[in-house]
Amino acid sequence: MRPTPSEELQGVRRILADIVAPAVAGEYPATQLQQVLIAIERLISSLDTALPILNKENQALEQMFRQLHDILGGSTVADDLLNRVNRLLASRGVQDDLDFAATHGRNQRLRGLLAETITVLEESGNASGAAEGRELVRAAMRTNLDRALTPKED
Repeated sequence: MRPTPSEELQGVRRILADIVAPAVAGEYPATQLQQVLIAIERLISSLDTALPILNKENQALEQMFRQLHDILGGSTVADDLLNRVNRLLASRGVQDDLDFAATHGRNQRLRGLLAETITVLEESGNASGAAEGRELVRAAMRTNLDRALTPKED
C-alpha cells in the first residue's frame, strides 16, 4: 500500500516544517507547531515499529488458535468459540499485513477471542486438554511479552 501511513505522515510533516512554519509569526504558535512536528515524528516512529510487532503477534495467536482447535474440538462448550475463531482465521486478506488499521483490528479480535478461550478451557470438562490449552496460551503470551520487552536495535 503506497503511500504507507508513515510516508503520509512524513509528507504532512514536511509541509508543516517547510511551508507552514516559516509563515508562523508569533512565538507561541511557532512553539506549538514545533510540538506538533515532534508528535508527528513520534507517530512515524511508532508506526514503523508497531505494524511488524502486531503482525508477529497476530501470527503467533493464529498459530496458537490452530493448535487449540485440535485440543478443544469436540467440546460443545467450545463450538461457538471455535466457529468464530475459524471465521476470523479464514478472513485474512492478502494486504492485511501492510494495513495498520486492518492489522490492529485483527489483533483486537484475536485478543478478545483469547480472553474467551481461557474461560472455555476451564469449562470444557477436559482436564488434560485444558492444561495443554493453558500452556499454549501461556507460551503465546510469554512470546508476545518477550517480543514487546526486547530492546530495539538501532
